[in-house]
Amino acid sequence: MLLTQFMRSYEKNTSILCPIKLDSCVENTSNMGQVKIIEPIHILLLNTLRSMNAAGKHPETSSLVAENIARFKGYVKSLVLRLSNAALEDFELDKVASFDPATFVGQKNTQHALLLLSLYEISIEHEYSSNEIEAGSSEIILNLFKRRKELLGLLSSTPDKGKKALSMYRPITDLTFAVRIFKKLFADENSMSEPLRNLRSNIDFVHFVVASTGDSLKFAINDPYSHQDDEYFNRCADICQIHLRILSIEDSDSILANNQSTKKGPSVLTSVCNYLLSTLEIVCNVWPDRFIEFLICVLQLSNNLTQKNKVIVHLIDNLKEITLKFLSGRSPIYKEVSNVIQVITFLARTLDKADDDFCQRTQRIVSWVNELAKDRPIEDTGLAKELVSLLIHMSANAGEHHIIQSLCEDLHAYAGEVESGFSEEDESEQLSIHYQIISNKTFSVIASQVFDYLDASFDEITWSIGKLRLFASESIEEDVQSFEQEVCQYLVLRMKILNELVRTVLTDTSAESLFKTLVRFYKALHVLVKYKLAFPGDVSQSFINMISMSGSDITDKMYKFLTVYGQRQQIIESSRTKTKNKGKKRKEIDAKQEARVQRESRMIPQLIYTVEQYERHLIQLSRKTKVDFMQYMKRSTSRDFKIEISMLNAESSSDEDEKGSVDDSSEHSSKRTRIT
Repeated sequence: MLLTQFMRSYEKNTSILCPIKLDSCVENTSNMGQVKIIEPIHILLLNTLRSMNAAGKHPETSSLVAENIARFKGYVKSLVLRLSNAALEDFELDKVASFDPATFVGQKNTQHALLLLSLYEISIEHEYSSNEIEAGSSEIILNLFKRRKELLGLLSSTPDKGKKALSMYRPITDLTFAVRIFKKLFADENSMSEPLRNLRSNIDFVHFVVASTGDSLKFAINDPYSHQDDEYFNRCADICQIHLRILSIEDSDSILANNQSTKKGPSVLTSVCNYLLSTLEIVCNVWPDRFIEFLICVLQLSNNLTQKNKVIVHLIDNLKEITLKFLSGRSPIYKEVSNVIQVITFLARTLDKADDDFCQRTQRIVSWVNELAKDRPIEDTGLAKELVSLLIHMSANAGEHHIIQSLCEDLHAYAGEVESGFSEEDESEQLSIHYQIISNKTFSVIASQVFDYLDASFDEITWSIGKLRLFASESIEEDVQSFEQEVCQYLVLRMKILNELVRTVLTDTSAESLFKTLVRFYKALHVLVKYKLAFPGDVSQSFINMISMSGSDITDKMYKFLTVYGQRQQIIESSRTKTKNKGKKRKEIDAKQEARVQRESRMIPQLIYTVEQYERHLIQLSRKTKVDFMQYMKRSTSRDFKIEISMLNAESSSDEDEKGSVDDSSEHSSKRTRIT
């Protein structure tokens, strides 16, 4: 029955290069309706092949069935051969073909392209599975892949309409086949046949196999009609083992790292890292109770090993070695290292905090990442972001807040001291910093990670104080005081970090991030003070110390930062007016500058308002508790800090045809300039 249905769309005439009558598979309508596939020939072919294979293995196959199988094999052989030889022009799909979804022709071409993509994949799978890999079959496979690549290139190079067609495409590669060819391509090269070497030498094809394996796994597990948990679990283990083997064998000089399938695309090693992470996430989400069993299987450890954190750290140690290998080559591969660090970060987040060895295991990871950040002058922003994010997260979990503070001290030392003004100093003066990862390129990325951490911390503390209010109304006073003391200690630790940043010469996005973080900080203090107003009780010394520190270490420094920051912006504005160059660049710079000033015109008043709200309730708390908290606060003329947008608009209109040579490329191009 399947064969009869298939033959309706199959072109028997072998002199015609198009083996499938694509027009018969697509609805032939021109009434402005949506063109649909009426014969999913790819699914029909796939199921017919599976039925043929199953029937061929049956011991009691009748002669009639055997005859039909032999006939169908001949048709499929002809189909595969013609598909590999037919150019896209033979299917009327070339560079001039329309994929406009608003037209009948465009919709029809889109459906034809989607059918062809699936037919190419099925043909590759059939050719590999039905024949011993020999020179002829490997050439056919590479030809089919070449045609598929050309069609994908045609769709992706077409303006948005063709790219929309790509978003509709779903890979049809069978998971079993994908895993099998994945294993073969990355088997021991000494035992690899020449045809397989031929396939392996085609980097684009290798990239296709890596991606197809990962995508097939996702679709198989998400299939609501498939319930093969144990099989898929084992497939995940097989795939992860291959990923880890590739990463262990290859190095920074590998062709898999230095050849991308497209100029802007990822390398094969990058894709391997990405799909390794994806597979680990799948297992963790689908089989959370079997995650350690999975890692034991992947790492081939003893089944008697039941310590969760020990197993996870064992894999992390393997990835550490891979990281150092990729960084230590003649040409370090930072993108690949960045992806390996993402895998380490994921694994580190799965460590069980309830285990007794959590702190010990975490401190080992922190020590390693901290050493990397100190010893390696990494200027790749992507890798710097991943490393610092991991360092901050793990340091916080291990209670090693002094490491985050040390990092901020180096940011402070590198950018300069706000209170020192703008006096000129020797630019070549050696900076006494410990973290070599800090540079002009990475400064803003590293600072943004610290600000993200502080933002999350202050949001957490605001939520905790809400819980503290509920706790205070229901629990005994000693427990409440203990909880309150922990909140104060939590804030003090974050204030030490924030104190370094508020004394640092920050500009542009880093300055904006500081303003936003300060707003969150004062909102948290405001909520805490309002809590004390509702439940005054005894004012602990830890609370007084925390309020004192907020005034001396943060508020006072914040006002000085705003003063210096405002003066710095005036100097930048005046230097811009002195540069008289005409052209489009000046207009673009003015537009960016105006957008920045408009943002600051909202953020800075919001910050001052938040501080005033906090201090207003602090005054009320002073009256209620008879403790003079305001002695720790100092008002400043910076409360009147304003941004005159009209001045900037006037300057932009008067110099409309002029441009200034302003260097916006570096966060700290003027980091050692001071105000006199």
